Amino acid sequence: MFIVNSYMLAVIFCFITMLCWGSWGNTQKLAQKSWRYELFYWDYVIGMVLAALLLGGYWGGLAGAVGMTIADLTTSYVTSAPKTFFLKLCIGLIVGLVAHGICHLNQAQDGRKVAMATVAAAFCGMAFNMVADPLVGYFYKSYLLGVPQDIASALAKIATLTTGVNAVVAVIAASVFYLALRPALRKSGLSVEI
Repeated sequence: MFIVNSYMLAVIFCFITMLCWGSWGNTQKLAQKSWRYELFYWDYVIGMVLAALLLGGYWGGLAGAVGMTIADLTTSYVTSAPKTFFLKLCIGLIVGLVAHGICHLNQAQDGRKVAMATVAAAFCGMAFNMVADPLVGYFYKSYLLGVPQDIASALAKIATLTTGVNAVVAVIAASVFYLALRPALRKSGLSVEI
C-alpha cells in the first residue's frame, strides 16, 4: 500500500484519482464502437478493488465511489449516482477492512497467506456487491424513482447476473494485479502499514 505523508498531497492525489476513474464512461465514447461498454465496467471494478487493496478501505473506497459517481453524473446514469456512491464506497471499505483490518495484509510475509488474504478481501467486497447491488437497486428504483415493481424486479435479476460475472472477473484480475505489484511496492518502500 502507498501512503502519502503530506495531507495536501493526499488530497491532490485523491482528486486526480477521482477525475481519472470518473472518466471511464467518457472514454468509452471515444473508443472504438466495437469496444463493449461492459468491458469498461470490468476495468473499473478491477481498479476499485485494486485501489482498496493498495490504498486501504477508506481512500480506495472513497476514490472508487467518487470516481464512479462522477461517471454517472457525466453520462445518462444521473439518477443512479447516489446509489452508486453508497455501494462503491461500501465495496472499498469491505475490501480494505478484510485485507488490512482482519488479515493484516501489509504485515504478512508468507506468499500463501498474502495470496489468500488478497483473494479473500476481493471476494468479500464483490460478494457484498453481488447481494447489495440488485437488492438496493430494486428498492432504489421501485421506491425512490417510482419504477413499477415488475420492471424493477426484472432489472434486479439482470443486475444479479451481470454483477456476478463482473465479480468473478474482478476477484481474479485484482488479485493477480495486486500480487504482481506488491513486491515492487515493498522493495521501493512505497508499501506502508495502515
